[in-house]
Formats: sequence, C-alpha cells, structure tokens
Amino acid sequence: MSQNLKIGILGPVSRAVVWEKYLRPHPTVSEVVIASDIPALAGVQACILLDEGPDRFATALNLVKQGYHLFIVGRLPMQVAEAEKLFYSAEESGISIQYSNWAVFSEGTRWMRRHLPRFDLYQSVRELEGMPIEKGTESFLGYILEDIALAHNWSGSNVNRVQAHMAVSEAGDPVSIQCFLRFENSSAASVFFIANSRKNHHRRFASGRAGNVFADVLARKAAFRTFEGEASGDTDYTYDEPEPAHYAVTQFLKTIQLKRDSEFSGYHGLQLARTMRIIREALRR
Repeated sequence: MSQNLKIGILGPVSRAVVWEKYLRPHPTVSEVVIASDIPALAGVQACILLDEGPDRFATALNLVKQGYHLFIVGRLPMQVAEAEKLFYSAEESGISIQYSNWAVFSEGTRWMRRHLPRFDLYQSVRELEGMPIEKGTESFLGYILEDIALAHNWSGSNVNRVQAHMAVSEAGDPVSIQCFLRFENSSAASVFFIANSRKNHHRRFASGRAGNVFADVLARKAAFRTFEGEASGDTDYTYDEPEPAHYAVTQFLKTIQLKRDSEFSGYHGLQLARTMRIIREALRR
C-alpha cells in the first residue's frame, strides 16, 4: 500500500479536530478528511470512527463492508454478535480493525509489559468516588472492560474458567464486582471494581518469573522489582501521558502499512465480548 495515506474521521466535528491533530504529524498521512457521513469519505483508505450514537455498530459494519480500515474510538465491544460480525466481515474484506483499549495502549502498561512480558498473576483494583450516573448491570460492567481486556491480551492465552460475583445495594443498584479469570496457560487474573468509594483509585499489579510490576494508573507511576537470589532491584517509572491516543494512532497506521494485526484488533475485541458473555452467565448463577 502507498505510504501516502488519506485518512477519514467520522463523528462530531469538535472531537474530530482533536484527532486530526494526532494524525497530522505522521509523514505517511497525506490528507485528513473530517466527515459527517460515509459518502463524504470517498477516496480515503481508512477511517477513525468517533460516533457513540445508537447506530454506531451499523455504521462500523457498513465501513468495514466498504473496505475501510477502521479504528473504533469509544466503548469496547460487549456483545458477541456485534463483535463477531465486525471481525468476520473484516477478515472477508481483508482490512484491519482496531479498538481504542486505552489500558493496552497506555504508556504505563507498555512499560510494565516490557519488564514482564508474561504474568503468572494479575490483579486490578479500581475504586470510584460516588455512584455511577448510569444505572444497570450493563453500564456497571463497562467499568471493568479495559482491565478484563488487558488481562486477556497480556496473558497471550484463551480464558479457561471464569468466576464472577456482584454486590448490589438495597435499591438493587450494582455496587461492586469481582471477576476471576483462569487462562489456558495456567496464568490467572483478578479484577475488582467498587463504586461509592471515598476516593478514586486505580492500581494494577502483576507477578511472573521476571519479577513484579506495579502501577498507580491515576498517579501515572509504575515500578518493577526483580529478584536474583538474595538481591533485589527496583526500577521506578513516572510517565506524563494525558491520554495514549498518539500511540494508538501510530499503531493504527502501522497496521495498514505493514499489514499486521493491531495490539488490540478485531480479534481481541471478539475475545473480550466472549469473555464478557461468560461473566454475565456467571453473575446469573
């Protein structure tokens, strides 16, 4: 494919101009088209979809079927039927799909994974000050999506077993959820989220043969500890990253130019949707 890429951005103009700034510095991008509908994208090779409306999936599927490489920004896929249609349509069309999993694209997470390529145990603990504005189990599950997807992606293995438990208030609103994932390579992950906490916290921990890694997501600090006999070594890392969009855009362009899968592709999105279906089934037991 030509190194001169014409990229479309489909969605609200106020958000599109921000994403245009992420694209402009790349020498391989020859033109950026901000569009309000699909016909206005004529001539582009790839599209960044910012639409969060009720027709988002139908729009994404239409773009895939028309042969546009697609970067879907916004909520991650939770429904298997939608994720399957997008994945298999992309495979049939020979195009790439990338989802905006900020946990995977984060600079802090990438630093952790460089020091610990594979984990034996992973844990995420997230606390939300106050209760979610949106009510219901589905919106509540959205708070664990990125960490479930990160654990799945980082493990490099398929889910073997899932346990999930949820606590609800007297009014019937979800308050906390705990998920345990066991993978086929014997690694395991725990993801815990609680609402109505006193403060906002989000921490990630992982252990493996190479050592232990820790991250305070909100403070943007990470650390790695390795053990060699009786000696140990610590490495601290502080990163200034308002958002990982710059890196995600670079990865999206590379998937097109190098014809390779994204770090969070349509396949990874399908894996996540399938795992979330298993979690829902576990919560109903």
